[in-house]
Amino acid sequence: MSSVTFVEPTAKDRFLAVFFSLLFIAVMILSGFFLIESYGIVSALIIFTLAIIILVKWHADTRGFKCGHCGHEFSISFWQDLPTASSIPFMKKMLKCPACAYKDYATEVIKKNQK
Repeated sequence: MSSVTFVEPTAKDRFLAVFFSLLFIAVMILSGFFLIESYGIVSALIIFTLAIIILVKWHADTRGFKCGHCGHEFSISFWQDLPTASSIPFMKKMLKCPACAYKDYATEVIKKNQK
């Protein structure tokens, strides 16, 4: 059985997250022009929605959060990750800590699987 531990993100983790986010946005904008022109706006919106779902699923599967109040590290589901605001890089706003029930910003940590 595998358990999940968390580690602080390195500078490389932060760089790659920003790089791939910007690359994702650039590809979506550039391909959007082609998709709308060739297939219509409905098809473009469907593809954009699927791309966002894939991105949020990846984020929920590879990232966890650390409570700013008690330091407890925890994971969130896809459905919790989807609507939460992320106005500050590598933090999520208004996550409720399962340990202390404090609701505020939580800093992002990286999930590491162990056997």
